[in-house]
Order: sequence, then C-alpha cells, then structure tokens
Amino acid sequence: MRRIEELFVMGTRKSTSDDCGVLVGVPPEQSDLFRWWHDNFQRFNHYPLAVADFGMSNQDRRFASRVSSIISLEDMDCGSVTGWFRKPFAISCSPFSRTIWLDVDVEIRGDLGVLFPYCTDSRIGAGEDTFLNSRACKNGLFRKRLPPEAILYDTGLLVVEKDSSILVSWREATRQASPGEFDGDNEILSVLLHRNPPLVCSIPMALHCMRCEGDRSGTLVMHWTGARGKAAIRQRMGESRRERANRIEQDHPKWNEAGSMTAEFKSCSQAGQDRFVYELLIRTKLQTAGTFLDIGSGHPSRNSNTIALERLGWSGLLVDMSERAGQMAHNLRKSAFLCADASKMHWEEERKSYSHRIPPIVDYLSLDVDADTLVTLRTLPLARVRFRVITIEHDAYRHGDGPRAAMREILTTHHYDLVCKDVCFNGRPFEDWCVDPALVNIDVANRYRGEQREWEQIFSEAELRDTHARA
Repeated sequence: MRRIEELFVMGTRKSTSDDCGVLVGVPPEQSDLFRWWHDNFQRFNHYPLAVADFGMSNQDRRFASRVSSIISLEDMDCGSVTGWFRKPFAISCSPFSRTIWLDVDVEIRGDLGVLFPYCTDSRIGAGEDTFLNSRACKNGLFRKRLPPEAILYDTGLLVVEKDSSILVSWREATRQASPGEFDGDNEILSVLLHRNPPLVCSIPMALHCMRCEGDRSGTLVMHWTGARGKAAIRQRMGESRRERANRIEQDHPKWNEAGSMTAEFKSCSQAGQDRFVYELLIRTKLQTAGTFLDIGSGHPSRNSNTIALERLGWSGLLVDMSERAGQMAHNLRKSAFLCADASKMHWEEERKSYSHRIPPIVDYLSLDVDADTLVTLRTLPLARVRFRVITIEHDAYRHGDGPRAAMREILTTHHYDLVCKDVCFNGRPFEDWCVDPALVNIDVANRYRGEQREWEQIFSEAELRDTHARA
C-alpha cells in the first residue's frame, strides 16, 4: 500500500512543528523570477509564505503582497549591509518558528515539509556546495577566510529555528565584516560553521542540488546559480509564459470593479460540479485559490471536476487507480497524482501520522469511485478534516436507495447540509451536492437548494432566485 507521503515527500523525516513556513529572498536584479518561483512553490506546497523584499519592482511586489507577507528592508534593520549579505537579517525577521529559506533562483520540485526537521536542537540545516568544495576549487571563490579543509555551504537553501544562536552569530559577523572581506554570505556562514561543527545539520544531496553539479532527477530543490542559471530560468519562463498567456486568454476570467466576473466560467465537469464550487467559493470571493481532493479523478482533463479550478490557481491531490490517467496527469496537470485504490487507503492513519500534510480544511471534495464510493466515504477522516463543498456520486438510478441512504446518513451525522439531492444527468439521479454550512455563505448555497433536478436546471433556478433577490 502506497502512503500519501510517498507522493509528496522525497526524504524520510517529517516536521514536528505546526508553526513552520517558507521565506524567499528577492533582489532587484531577480525580481522577475518571483512568479516562476511562486508557480513551483504553490504546485507542491501549502505552507505559509513570506517574501524578503531586497528591492523588488512595484509590479512584482504587488503580486507578492497578494500571495504572501512582505518583509521590507526597513524591517530587516541591516544598516549599510547590501545584497545577499542581508540574508541573516531577513531570516531574523521571519514570522515562523521554523523557517525554510530559499533564494528566488531555487526551483522547488516537491513538498518542502521534509526539510523542517533539519534545524532541530538549535542547528541550522544546510546543504554542501559540492562543486566549490571539490579539489579544483579549494583555493578559489568564496574562500578568502575559509580554510581549504573547511566545507562551503550553499545558503540558497537553509532551515533555521527562530533566534537560534548560529543565526544571531551570522547576523553579527555580517554586520562587523569589512567591505570586500568575504566573497559572499555563504562564506561568512561557512566560517562560523567550520568553527562550530555541531551547529549544522547537513541536508543530503538527494534533497539538494546545484547547477554546477548537473541537474539530478528526483532532487527536491535545484539551485540555478550564476548567470547561466538565471539564463536557464528565464528561457523556461519565456516558454511557459507564452503557453500560460494563451490559456489565460481563453479560460481565465478577470475580476471587474463591481466584484463580479467579466467572463463566464468555463466548466469542464460532466454535470457542472466545478461550476457549483465556483459559484459558492470563487464568485463569492470566499476562496479564490483553494484546495481540492479529487478521488476517482479519471481522465485528467476530459470531464474533470477540478481542472478548471486548477486553471484558476487551485491545487490539490488527484487519486485514481488508472496508471494511464496518472501518466496523462503528469503532462496535463499541475496537481499531484496518486495511483491507488481509494477504497483501500487508510485515510485516518495518514491523517494521524502526517497531519501537517493533510490540511484541516479542504475546500472541495469530489468523490466518484462508482460502486466503491460508500466504502471510500466510510474510510475518510470526516471527524478531523472538514470540506467546504462535497459532490458525491451515489448512482441511485443503478444501485438503488441503499448506498445513497447510507452516504446521506454519514454526511448528515458529520453536519453536512445536503443542498442538492439527486442531481440528475439525462433524467437519472446520480449525485448529491452538499456543503459545510459553517464554511460557506449559506444564503448563496440556498439559491441552489432542491431535489431531483437536471443539473442545468439547478443553475438556471439559482440565477432566477438571484435575480429576484437583487430586485
């Protein structure tokens, strides 16, 4: 049985703190890289995010303020210290008890949560710069004050506890350094760690890679160092931007000043399930960049309940038994895919062991595994995880009232409101749509309330009710 963490985690250690977050540093000459960095971050992670603004452009700063908290130069109080030497001052301002620091030229390829334990016991987690530690580079760059036998660490990826002694020492050593005394912030930290080896916990190469080492497959983070690294990123950005621009022009509606959408939402679901989520959560601005769990996801784009949401910035987990679907999802979807039999997964066990990876509130649950839907519903940790919106297939036209009645009893016992009972497709009742009344605008949900209706009728009646309410 594959466990959920196998999908997200590339190591074997897990975080033990809930107050963990990610901090990224953005200098003015790399301000344009932030959107690329953030796209990679949000594809795999839902941790709180902060940005150390070393001089971002106004446009990039506005975007950053929408997706993160901002730490300004004034907050850092770094005096005359410039460039990346400001890094320890920025980390000292982190709002998190445990912080993963990343330079903006670091590519994220998986769930960062496995990194948090590398800063336990006041140690700092850091990966070695294996290229500059090689024999050919022992007397080269970043070694003005570093002995040849000492290890040079890459400070593009660090894991730090708030107010740790090594962080305080790094900050003070940087403040006291003379101009030109060190080649980089990494050299100052490496000197301190050479003097105090117990203060570092080395991040393994399986999790950390640098451009000069070659692009190793399966690495959690890739640091695109140097001018060549930035050029490689911008080349990728140019390709993705053209593709993304075409998709946005076709599929992405924009908010207008009146607070409504200037274009109709383009549903990809077979019976409007994604539109139901859109109307309750996105149009109401309750959750514009949400999360989903798509169990029985099937084809990753055709009749998908979640791809249209993903195109609007949502992310989540796709679960399906089909290996072919997984192969297609790898090419067509940003969200992670788990090839597994959902009816046999130990969801409650996963929740207990890896609670930091399964958020307590998931915005949308799509549950459609045919005859195994009831069995899967019984295994879900409904007492510990809440879903704002659920669409669940019962196929009462085929299986009768038994499974449907059992599903409804489970859902109502867990205080879900069955807003749309027996949603029909071509006259056949096949689904129920329900909400957590504490987590949605129930007045909006009531516009869709009803029973035994074609799915198109649900939306036409809701529009009519909305018109009357506005009159």
